[in-house]
Amino acid sequence: MRRHETKSLYLIRAVLDKIVRSPDPREPIAAALTWARHFGEQRPNDLWLARWSQLLERALDGGDADLERLYDVMLDPSERGIDMRQSSPWAGVLTVQERTKALLDFEKQWKHDHG
Repeated sequence: MRRHETKSLYLIRAVLDKIVRSPDPREPIAAALTWARHFGEQRPNDLWLARWSQLLERALDGGDADLERLYDVMLDPSERGIDMRQSSPWAGVLTVQERTKALLDFEKQWKHDHG
């Protein structure tokens, strides 16, 4: 994975960690769905954002299997997962401090792995 793709994965892992630690994981998922719907209206040809909206709706309306599917997509290391993260609906889920920590963790690991 390239640097920016790995950084994106670190950020989404931080989002996922926050979701699963949340007293109500559906709260940040609902916020992401609201964001995705809003920007989906502005970018109707963004196929990845439309896919996120579908996944988020299912995660909110479905059961544990739908939540697990969402989590799997969030962490998908394939080209499709990388593309999905380029249209991520998770803006605003992490606080500035949480985002900064995730980025610092990424930088530390990247330097360790790549000199």
